[in-house]
Amino acid sequence: MRAVIAGGGTGGHLYPGITLAREILRRDPRGAILFVGTGEGLETRILPKEGLDLKTIPVSGLKGKRRGEQLRAILRLPLALMRSLSILRSFRPDVVIGVGGYASGPLVLAAFLTGRVVILQEQNSVPGLTNRLLGKVADRIYTAYEEAAQFFPRRKVVNTGNPLRSWDRQGDSRTAKGFFAFDPDLPVVLVIGGSRGAHAVNDVVMKMIKEMKGETERFQFLHQTGEADAEAVSRAYRHAKIRAVVKPYLYDMAPAYQAADLAVSRAGAIALSELCAAGLPSLLIPFPYASDDHQRKNAQVLERLGAARVLLQEGLTPARLYGDLRELLESPEKLQQMGRAARQCARPEAAKDLIDDLERIVEQRR
Repeated sequence: MRAVIAGGGTGGHLYPGITLAREILRRDPRGAILFVGTGEGLETRILPKEGLDLKTIPVSGLKGKRRGEQLRAILRLPLALMRSLSILRSFRPDVVIGVGGYASGPLVLAAFLTGRVVILQEQNSVPGLTNRLLGKVADRIYTAYEEAAQFFPRRKVVNTGNPLRSWDRQGDSRTAKGFFAFDPDLPVVLVIGGSRGAHAVNDVVMKMIKEMKGETERFQFLHQTGEADAEAVSRAYRHAKIRAVVKPYLYDMAPAYQAADLAVSRAGAIALSELCAAGLPSLLIPFPYASDDHQRKNAQVLERLGAARVLLQEGLTPARLYGDLRELLESPEKLQQMGRAARQCARPEAAKDLIDDLERIVEQRR
């Protein structure tokens, strides 16, 4: 199979595409994969490390931008579509897979116009406007949440869950804690704000640890900050004399999930799917400016199932965060209950199920 995977920008869009690419190539080593993204997205850093090919197109977003930026984005769309058509003529894919992100729109539209198989992989419970529109021309839409089906033609929707990076989900916690030089007998809090970090999450955690007087020996932190806040967060932990490992970015999440007893996280779709696959209870702080408030809605799905607690960023105080964190870490039975609920949400076969169905669609069109 020859596949173009269109989209990216953030890890939440990019990593499902990488997982699907790996599954396609595992089944067909003679297959070919081409990613298409933008020159500014995470894909420019991650895909070379993964050994996967990338082409870029000149496209940017419209929603939430200033009027001048919107105008520039609109004026670039014809060029992006022409570039997309050129890529498709050159690569000759059997299928174009839209995973979300700015590049997904022009590529999916170009694929439809040239009669190719078009699929979408929708990560969130509430799809963005672009995917809602593209759903009208897609052959199939693979969703992660049942709630997303209402936004698409029902006959096209298959709920598979989100394709996730593979890791050893049965790894030993003590060994993983040793990997980070943590005390294996003390709980570890994993703080993750998405692939670029989250300043508001970093800020409330820094304020919280200043208030942890007398508690510095009881907890340990593994904190992915993003590039901008890495030094400030590291300094805050050092001043508070709290054992912590601070990383701008965690490329290998497996030992992080295995070492952690509790996560403090944004509520991006892939982060939540990975937390469920890891069986890791969480305190979720949804990004309040996400399109259509989809992070809050994602998080509430897990909260209803008992796998997480939702803490809204507006009005969240360091004392409130620390109160919930301490309560859960001092309640092993509650943590275990939340961990079991998280595992029940997991869809570890998502990539396999998706590609099984996709192969049937491609074969029917040949």
